[in-house]
Amino acid sequence: MVIRDGDYAYDKTVDLVETWKAMEKLVDKGLVRSIGISNFNSKQIQRVYDSARIKPAVL
Repeated sequence: MVIRDGDYAYDKTVDLVETWKAMEKLVDKGLVRSIGISNFNSKQIQRVYDSARIKPAVL
């Protein structure tokens, strides 16, 4: 979501790990070949990476 002047924010009520698990299911179903993350800070990356069964193809 764009806030103003190119600054971005994300919805903190959306759980990143839950979202990642949903994307892993898409890989399992063959609907996508790879998944990755973008514009995450180091804490967000580590949180996803620590819980990921399928590691991000793109960081």
